[in-house]
Amino acid sequence: MSSRVRPLPGHHHLIDRLAIVNGAIAGLALYPQIFVILAWGVQNNLSPLTLWLILGNNIVWTLYGVHRSIVSVTIAGVLSFFAAATLLVSKVYNLDRDI
Repeated sequence: MSSRVRPLPGHHHLIDRLAIVNGAIAGLALYPQIFVILAWGVQNNLSPLTLWLILGNNIVWTLYGVHRSIVSVTIAGVLSFFAAATLLVSKVYNLDRDI
């Protein structure tokens, strides 16, 4: 048996493909919030604690997805991590203020 890493899990059923798509969609859930904050200057009303919890949660899910080679979990974890990190930076540096 080969020890090379495969880009997708061993099963290729419809539900496996749906899980990958769902992982991408779930990972993109916070990106509209980023857009309205950065593009339109809408105030970031999310609490820093909420953002830290989302960030930490997605670190764990990303590590779990990588460890178990679950592509959908890894995709969702990485995308959500970067979204939460961006929102946290926005909150800390007050990027939603009028210039």
